[in-house]
Amino acid sequence: QFRGQTVDFNVFYRDLPVEDPYNQIRATIRQNGRWDNSIQSLAPTFVKEDQGKLEFRYFDNSNAFSPGNEFRYFDIRSIIAPGQFVKAIEREPDPVNIYIQKDKPRTGLAYTFYRDLNGGFEVINFDAGNSSSYSDYINVNFELELDHDGVTRQLYIFGELTNWQLLPEARLRYNSTSKSYQSNLLLKQGWYDYQYYQLS
Repeated sequence: QFRGQTVDFNVFYRDLPVEDPYNQIRATIRQNGRWDNSIQSLAPTFVKEDQGKLEFRYFDNSNAFSPGNEFRYFDIRSIIAPGQFVKAIEREPDPVNIYIQKDKPRTGLAYTFYRDLNGGFEVINFDAGNSSSYSDYINVNFELELDHDGVTRQLYIFGELTNWQLLPEARLRYNSTSKSYQSNLLLKQGWYDYQYYQLS
């Protein structure tokens, strides 16, 4: 049984100069504004010419995205007071070091709903009057508690903070002492959504 997120929708084209809607109109759907996994060139499945209406309803999962949990997030709007999911702040280095609380895998856990930025972020500095103009760069350290088990995993920090790309600097490296994967990114002060992405 397929478990995913499907998108069915209609397009009304009555006011457009369309003679052959099956071949002239194609649709692209995106998940949370992402282009890296967009589904493109979808043709209408049914045309109601009397209504000027195209229906895009698929039964072969052509319009389906893999499901997932809500994005993880952290708050680095201040380097004076730790925000949510910030474990420690080292203010002496330049740039400042911030350590995010150690994450754990969520495989097999129940879906948890909370409002997020759908993988996005907001640059803002609470230490300078809620200004985005004065946000400093911070070295943000990530850690995912996951034993190696003799398996080489290609894990990445992923989201709008990496421009929805698997960047080399966002790859996590295994630390045998802590039995966890670690990485760090240089980010401006703000609120960030992120997730861990594993290449199969």
